[in-house]
Amino acid sequence: KRSMFLCQFEHLYPAEPLGVLTSAALLDRLAASLDRPLDMATGPVDLPDRQRTLRATVEWSYGLLAEAEQVMLARLSVFTGAWTMPAAETVGTMDGDLDAVVTLTSLLRQSLAYTDLSDPDEPRFRMLDTIRAYARERLAERGEVDATNARLARYLIGVIDAVGNTLQGPEHRTVAERLDRERDGIRSAINWALQSDDAETVARLINPLFTYWWSRGLLPTTYGLAEKASALPSASHLSPYASALLSGARGLAMVVVGRAAEAEPLLRRMLETATELGDAPLRAYALLGLGWALAGRAAGLKALEQGPQLAHAGRNIHGLGALEDDLVRRVEAYQLIVVGHFFAKA
Repeated sequence: KRSMFLCQFEHLYPAEPLGVLTSAALLDRLAASLDRPLDMATGPVDLPDRQRTLRATVEWSYGLLAEAEQVMLARLSVFTGAWTMPAAETVGTMDGDLDAVVTLTSLLRQSLAYTDLSDPDEPRFRMLDTIRAYARERLAERGEVDATNARLARYLIGVIDAVGNTLQGPEHRTVAERLDRERDGIRSAINWALQSDDAETVARLINPLFTYWWSRGLLPTTYGLAEKASALPSASHLSPYASALLSGARGLAMVVVGRAAEAEPLLRRMLETATELGDAPLRAYALLGLGWALAGRAAGLKALEQGPQLAHAGRNIHGLGALEDDLVRRVEAYQLIVVGHFFAKA
């Protein structure tokens, strides 16, 4: 059964029946036909006829949806890129009020979302920018913008917590590619958290992915986001763990952008908190950052004086209770390499 939405598109683009176009060709034709992003608001009145007609088509198609489908479409608009079915189940539903599988399947059948097969691991789904813009208006009307973005942030924090440590292991390339596909969503969640005065969420989205941001050349951008988070009112009353994460995010990025002297107190604060909490991976990252900061400073003598202490701490890092933690072993080894490099040059 052909959706009325596609019939309307055929009216707008009659040169070739949409039934013989692939989805990619359809998207290419749509993109090429629009000389600027659509303003999906009701005004201004001087929009080209085609843009006004397209908005009317989206609005008309939305009006044909069942209530559950309208709600799901509005909530899924917080995704700036593609999403998976587990993501739709977490973000698109609230306290189990919708059946995500059934509702998303219906949206796909009505061409208000489409399948993206570029991910070799699992299907992902997208919606056209014009539909997303309209759906975001509906989300705002429902008063669910913050609640839905909060669910998106929690979902992404769960993804990051699950894969963060594996960035140091033999599957790091596969994990980094997975994070590439989530990066638009992570950036969107960080921006929402900054606007919502939620420094803890920013820290939890940034800090565990330090090596990923580094490998993708994004640390300068990450540093700027961490600095913005540290200036939020909520940053003054973070939990000790979240405060350590934020200090680490700022300190590690500072080292890379050449501000090692400013980074040292932040990383020492992170180390102290990690030690108090008994958090071995957090302490390992603090030691790694301190090794970089001390090795990168011009006052090399002080670094050499403290090098043995850091090396000793690195050798005893397993005493924190994470004997089998591969991440700790790898970071400990790297810490010793950094300090050893400084001794070799003395």
